[in-house]
Amino acid sequence: MVLVGAGGVDHDELVKSAEKAFGTLPVSPNPIPLGRKAHPKPDFVGSEVRVRDDDIPTAHIAVAVEGVSWSSPDYYPMLVMQSIFGNWDRALGSASLLSSHLSDIIAKHNLANSYMSFSTSYSDTGLWGIYLITENLNNLDDVMHSTLREWTRMSISPTVGEVERAKSQLKAGLLLGLDGTTAIAEDIGRQLVTSGQRMTPRQIENAIDAVTPEEIKRVAQKYLWDKDVRLLPASFPLCTCVLTWARPVDRPCGTWPDRGFARLQPYPGRHVVHALLSVPLPYLFTLSLLP
Repeated sequence: MVLVGAGGVDHDELVKSAEKAFGTLPVSPNPIPLGRKAHPKPDFVGSEVRVRDDDIPTAHIAVAVEGVSWSSPDYYPMLVMQSIFGNWDRALGSASLLSSHLSDIIAKHNLANSYMSFSTSYSDTGLWGIYLITENLNNLDDVMHSTLREWTRMSISPTVGEVERAKSQLKAGLLLGLDGTTAIAEDIGRQLVTSGQRMTPRQIENAIDAVTPEEIKRVAQKYLWDKDVRLLPASFPLCTCVLTWARPVDRPCGTWPDRGFARLQPYPGRHVVHALLSVPLPYLFTLSLLP
């Protein structure tokens, strides 16, 4: 438990109130120190979940890879990389003018209604990915292709301009979010529980400023390149989205158990649209639409 006071709080009065309210609570014989893991790190397994609802006219697709924990040294580089993609919604007046390369592609070709990138951290692991909503059901292969191609590009050639822009946006979002005692108290408590210490706004700013394009390339190669993904397509009519794993093109069959196919055969009697996705090489994926 962490008790936090922020703003015009008298420390002695806070201690007295805490002793009165919590002084009689039992104490664990083996307490877990703040910032320490309570259990072994779970395994991340690439998988797919499909949910169909013909009453909803849009496709909702979430794709994620394993991310980082709160205490990981790659926490801020992963946040910066997430900020490079950012969030986009076509309802915005400036939707076609945002600086994210992915948002420019999606806006130009009307591939999605909106998307939200995320970097969610927990005490021992995390999820990094993107959530897309689209009513353009005939171009699901294109929106996935464009998204994963941009992920791949982070492992090869992130630009200085987009990294600096993402750093500025991330600093503004994190630091301007501390605009009241409630937000400050939440920030102090979360940091103490997850890492055992609290970074000051200046330390956070310095950590973000230290991220370079080479750092982005490093974390992209570590967490995106050649990694399993989790896919959740949900709630779109007339078709079901299938993600089929294809074995690495430079490895023989059997080196990737239970996931490899030398060839991808069409489904007899069904209309199948195969789309080759630019995921981190050397793996190939196919996205199929089945009636």
